[in-house]
Amino acid sequence: MNRSKRSAINIFFTIINNLVKVFLPFITRTIIIYRLGEEYVGLGGLFTSVLSILNMSELGFSTAVTYFMYRPISGETQEDREYVNKLFNFIRKIYLIIGTVILLVGLILCPFIKYMIKGEVPQTINVYLLYLLYLLNTISQYFFWGYCRSVFIAGQRNDIISKIEISLTTITGIIQVLCLLLKPDYYLYVIWMPIGTIVINIIIYFRKNKYYPGIVAKGNLSLENRHAIFSKVKALFTNSIGTVIFTSSDNIVISAFIGLTMVTIYGNYYKIASILLTFTYTVFGAITPIFANKFYHSAMDEIEDLFGTMHFWICMISGIFCTGFYLLIQPFMLIWMGPLRLLDESTVILIIIMFYINQVRRATMVIYETHGLWDKSPYISGVAGLINLFINIILVNLIGINGIVISTIISMALVSFPRETYVLYHDFFNKGARKYLLDNIKYFLMIVLNILFCKVILSKLHEQSIFDIVIKSVLIVFASFFLLVIIWRRNKYFKYGINLVKKVFIKE
Repeated sequence: MNRSKRSAINIFFTIINNLVKVFLPFITRTIIIYRLGEEYVGLGGLFTSVLSILNMSELGFSTAVTYFMYRPISGETQEDREYVNKLFNFIRKIYLIIGTVILLVGLILCPFIKYMIKGEVPQTINVYLLYLLYLLNTISQYFFWGYCRSVFIAGQRNDIISKIEISLTTITGIIQVLCLLLKPDYYLYVIWMPIGTIVINIIIYFRKNKYYPGIVAKGNLSLENRHAIFSKVKALFTNSIGTVIFTSSDNIVISAFIGLTMVTIYGNYYKIASILLTFTYTVFGAITPIFANKFYHSAMDEIEDLFGTMHFWICMISGIFCTGFYLLIQPFMLIWMGPLRLLDESTVILIIIMFYINQVRRATMVIYETHGLWDKSPYISGVAGLINLFINIILVNLIGINGIVISTIISMALVSFPRETYVLYHDFFNKGARKYLLDNIKYFLMIVLNILFCKVILSKLHEQSIFDIVIKSVLIVFASFFLLVIIWRRNKYFKYGINLVKKVFIKE
């Protein structure tokens, strides 16, 4: 099967998989809030954030090993096959070590969990036992063949993983919903998380044996190969520290300084934003292997055009999502959670800005991942993450929840984005970034124009029902694409993207 068709299949199943992963937790989250209370959701968000930080010990290894697998996994020589087996065995050993480290550090942290919570916790919950169940789910990813995923990713067979996860996640989610409805016991809900993780990994292991029977964990990498991987891991790890702090520290700081209730309220908005994020992360993440292939087979001009196209469409699609979020999130929250669980409009605007800046960086991160640019800027993401945490703690005491979002915006816009742009253009494309920066200004102005345009269109619709929100969502999408075509129809990235879609989804 050619790469274009394979990418289309990967994109389709990855989208379905991520939608399942987003909407099922959305349903269970709603049931938990109304049947048990928002503090339970807050506890789940806190423990997930704490364990994400522990999970930093893995950051880099799977990505680096997969990066080194891209070329030899499609090779036909005996040398290529032996090298892939050695890489596979290497990541197996690393995963066992990482799982053990996370388990030990997680147990050490257990007595300190209660100090991360401001206020009371639900009387029916033992926070230590609940934390251990979340810890069990985390380490299950390492002790039960989780490393087998790297083979499917490098071989551009993400669709196989997606099919397994769609089925098992749906079954697990239905069981969790039934547990919450029939007997609202939070422990029954949580225990199915590690069970689902273990079963998924077991099935992926057997599928690996079916589709890649020649890939087995045997042999040892040479010292030179290990040094090459560890050099990438070192840069990946330091860069990933910032990412983890960005995504995980917010809930910890909110829980410690404001309380579990605000963790849930802020998390409700973030959950909706994550649904919108799913589309761009899924589509453009699914074609990451194409970039890896072009690194070996394409001229730099073609890579730059594909990057510019990705960046253009990420910004345009993100702009549509920002428009919908701004115009519809408060009416939706009013229906979903009620008037007592709404954030201030200023917080909503800040979340939109944070969301968009994060998306602007997405195409650059694809280049980083597929072309191994992590070592060009090994510490900047970690520095940005630490700055974010420092400002978090200061501003949350001064202006509350808005301080959490502002600190993330400052660290991304003034630290991460400038450095990533410099490395991309100075070290990779070997040219100035003036056009790229001007394009970003144009794209941002396009979003402002789109919000105003859609606001005028929706101004005559005043009903606030779910049906009304659905109608408004459809109108926003059509109006936004209409404006997009009118303004950008002659843009080369617009035309390049349209042609790429035709190539992937229409041509045989």
